[in-house]
Amino acid sequence: MRDGDEIIGFYYFHEQERTVEIGLGLRPDLTGKGLGLQFILDGVSFAHGRFPGRRVTLNVAAFNERAITVYERAGFRRTGEHVRTFERWGEVPFVEMEEER
Repeated sequence: MRDGDEIIGFYYFHEQERTVEIGLGLRPDLTGKGLGLQFILDGVSFAHGRFPGRRVTLNVAAFNERAITVYERAGFRRTGEHVRTFERWGEVPFVEMEEER
């Protein structure tokens, strides 16, 4: 996503049979400024337009409580948990979330 010539963040979308998984990131210097809710809502809106009829899901690192709060405010609920292993960080717990519709 751009604001003029400035990149402010990114989205990725992974289409699945009944859902579309969204991944997103806001530029670090823009976090904590009240932009997150609109950023996620814009991504979800795009997903619904591009992948009609599919529910939007996402995964977020469990330690990222601020992001989880924003996702809940955007209408997502926790649906599960899993652990991913990264060479650099080891095991990282993730929260699985799905939009409520």
